[in-house]
Amino acid sequence: LTVRAQLGAKSERLLKKGKSISDILLVSIMVNAINQIPIHKGWILDGFPMTLNQAELLEEALTGYNRSLIELQGKKSQTSTLAVDPTASKEVPRPPSAFDFVMLLDISDNSSLNRMNDIMAEAFSSDAPHEDINQRVAAKNKGTDEDQNLRDQIQHRIVGFLDNWPSLEQWFTEPENILIKINAEVDKQSLCQKVKEMFMTELMKKENK
Repeated sequence: LTVRAQLGAKSERLLKKGKSISDILLVSIMVNAINQIPIHKGWILDGFPMTLNQAELLEEALTGYNRSLIELQGKKSQTSTLAVDPTASKEVPRPPSAFDFVMLLDISDNSSLNRMNDIMAEAFSSDAPHEDINQRVAAKNKGTDEDQNLRDQIQHRIVGFLDNWPSLEQWFTEPENILIKINAEVDKQSLCQKVKEMFMTELMKKENK
């Protein structure tokens, strides 16, 4: 079996047992996929990492650096240097980030939920009409249950994001700020254009380094 198949099988076994997939396994899946991409091409991760632990594991897997460990070693080195020569300064080289940049689509919780409601309403209205009234009522009830499940999932993800974002934001802005915030409280076309412009700007910066 390929590495991808092995990782997929392991994930499937965990899910069948009602268990969540560990951060280490998630990162292994991501890194395996990234390693399949030609070195001269780039890649984009959408919605990942979602926690600080995932960010730390992913960066170490992609760069070989453990930022927390290096920062700790740097503090110890500075303390040792000051004890010998208070005027000396010895900084530990900063490891490279695993990302060229990180983009946050900044939108309120209410706007996210409203957009989700609009999408679901549009999807329901576009369904083919049922000839039998009983079939139509049954389909509507089923759709209502599915919509509520989806709303619950979205609400759960929003709460998870709010819990984890402060530490992630600090990770993406220190010691080097690679975070780009984009106002997503606009129409879809304007947002897509803004994201496209930011991508082109960052790609040009990378090429000019």
